[in-house]
Amino acid sequence: MSEAPQSFLKRIKQETQAEHDAIELNPLTSGIVHNTLNLGQYINLLQKFLGFYGPCESFIQTQGGDKKLQRLAQTRPKAPLLRHDLQVLEAPFEHLAIPPSLPPLQTPAEQLGYLYVVEGSTLGGQILYQALQNNLGLHEKKGASYFYGYGPQETAKQWRGFQSFLENFVGEHPEEEDALIQNARLTFKKLDEWLRY
Repeated sequence: MSEAPQSFLKRIKQETQAEHDAIELNPLTSGIVHNTLNLGQYINLLQKFLGFYGPCESFIQTQGGDKKLQRLAQTRPKAPLLRHDLQVLEAPFEHLAIPPSLPPLQTPAEQLGYLYVVEGSTLGGQILYQALQNNLGLHEKKGASYFYGYGPQETAKQWRGFQSFLENFVGEHPEEEDALIQNARLTFKKLDEWLRY
């Protein structure tokens, strides 16, 4: 692995740290860890995630333009997991509100910035999954498949695969680094705002 992609991974982590930390402190997400979230609030969180991820995911998968990126997004869908959880919990998942402002997704760099946030959340999702099991009695087949994600054995492997995709993209398009990081930060901010809305 060349030095440039390695330094990029370090850079994007450092430059999105403040926004990442803000999401962790969000009342809805932190409520899972601190056991202050009831089932109704948890359902609200899933609905908000679906309202945010659904339109973004659909756009990248069908209109993104970059075929490699489309395939990547198609193999890592989050909206079906959220719909499944809401269905299991007998909660509505059609015609949900969507945020008044979503992150821009017109370029591959913008799409990868968005996906950096979404894919990175699968790592933290493993911790939240354990809390959901302990506090609300939920699990992969009972309302927590989104947080289960790829599962304890596969999650780290999938994250490394995504990092490799990022490394390759930045290696081929070093001029897109700033735009990618900017949209990752913006995605964190817009998601945090939406969860607080």
